[in-house]
Amino acid sequence: MKPIRNLRYAALVAGLLASSVLAPARQGGAAGQWGEVHFPVSCQAGVQQAFDQAVAMLHSFSFAEAASMFAAVAHDDPNCAMAYWGLATSAMGSLFAGRAGPAALEKGWDFVQQAKTLGAKTPREEAYIAAAEAFYREADKRDHGQRMRAYADALEQIYSKYRDDPEAEIFYAYVVTALAPPTDKTYAYQLKGAAILEQALAKHPNHPGAVHYLIHAYDHTPIAARGLAVARRYATIAPSAPHALQIPSHIFARLGLWQESIDANRAASNVEDLFWKFLAMRFLLYSYMQTGQDDSAKKVLDELTAIE
Repeated sequence: MKPIRNLRYAALVAGLLASSVLAPARQGGAAGQWGEVHFPVSCQAGVQQAFDQAVAMLHSFSFAEAASMFAAVAHDDPNCAMAYWGLATSAMGSLFAGRAGPAALEKGWDFVQQAKTLGAKTPREEAYIAAAEAFYREADKRDHGQRMRAYADALEQIYSKYRDDPEAEIFYAYVVTALAPPTDKTYAYQLKGAAILEQALAKHPNHPGAVHYLIHAYDHTPIAARGLAVARRYATIAPSAPHALQIPSHIFARLGLWQESIDANRAASNVEDLFWKFLAMRFLLYSYMQTGQDDSAKKVLDELTAIE
């Protein structure tokens, strides 16, 4: 590894460690409630718990928190290549919500290269790093759809080879679901991903990724009823994740369960993260309007205006 790259990554890790979201998590080891995840890696035994928590955060789209925790792992075990896999995967953002921008793509590619420089300790870890690389490779030449399909193909290989690895199962199902074209009203991709996730959930009932991605898979009116049970459970599994508080309301709204939508978005609107707060308040406004609660809707609208 060239000295300049040592300094570059050391500075980046130090910056992430300085972020306010990290301090309580490192002190408490498994601070907060993020669900049950175990992603065994060959890094030092002392960082395994933090790594597991980082992956749990990642599954609930708490990307900044996950990146900070992966940075903590890299700090505590400088030879942990999988910490940089985690940073690269965090930089992808939500595969449901759009496309990573140029800065995120460049950062993710750099993290993958750092992981490769440190070197995977097992074939399984090498496969995960290669999957992340498939997502970022030639981002200046391949469009988002091409890179998503390459990522899905790489994860499918891991899923096929490591059948006892729930993370391979869940990450693959997530990407399959995210590949769904918006014009396909057969919901073939969503149902394929959901079938895998239902199997994973039966074995790991408190896994935040299995529950979360099932909600996204079923977030379509014709199939929304299939997601009601997991929608009602997600906030109890990962109450520290703002998205776990808010995303269940998508199912509630599609089914006309307005009071449950209101309750979920009230809870989600109390978080400190402005992105999630704003999203929850918009859904809360909509839910109040659907139930004719004009005074409550006006209060939320005034708050939203003040935030904007």
